[in-house]
Amino acid sequence: MKIGIIGLGFMGGVHLSAIEHIDIEGLTLAAASSRTRPVEGTMTRGNLHHVESSALPAGIPWYSDWHQLLDQDIEWLSKEECRGGAILDLLIHDIDQALSLFGQPSTVRAVSDGEIDTVQGTLQYANGLKVQIEGGWYTPEVPFSSSFHIQGEDAALVFEERKLRMNLSGEEQSIAIPERSEYLEQMTYFVECCRNNKAPELCLPSESAEAVRLATLLKASRDQNGRELSCSV
Repeated sequence: MKIGIIGLGFMGGVHLSAIEHIDIEGLTLAAASSRTRPVEGTMTRGNLHHVESSALPAGIPWYSDWHQLLDQDIEWLSKEECRGGAILDLLIHDIDQALSLFGQPSTVRAVSDGEIDTVQGTLQYANGLKVQIEGGWYTPEVPFSSSFHIQGEDAALVFEERKLRMNLSGEEQSIAIPERSEYLEQMTYFVECCRNNKAPELCLPSESAEAVRLATLLKASRDQNGRELSCSV
């Protein structure tokens, strides 16, 4: 199996690293495409310092134009009509996780949380459950971070600064997090589905479409100053 990578920014390097670690005979990185020629042995740094990234290996063919895909302007992050805004670019993953764990909410509402492109969103479920999603593009001095807080009647589970803690009836304890690369697992699963000619059972297009639909509703609510919107089809 031959794999090509389009885009050699930081996340391109992360996926490249995952490909390098897949131990499957016959799997090779065949080519890469990016707007500018990568410097041999140099990788683009990002703000996820705990994630492993790799530089494009010597001898791998590089193309600046792949089927004219990059003929058009790509500083696309600054163009909302191209990237869909922070909700679709970043928070789509949080939305997807909420849908996977709790299903479709009955209503959503959202307001802005900053000066650039941010959101404080609430997913309201028929059984009384509320899921709050916050994030987006903040000012440069705000560091990138991710966390979650799950609160039950007598227990809470908190993930902050790469550490997981549980509070049960007032007693707090640390929980060990398995040392594994989610990007390696993602790429391995993709390759295995391709090699076995098997339709994927995880991350189905229908689930992605539902996450996009919910993200669009949150954006619409934010643009309407927090108006509550129904999630019914």
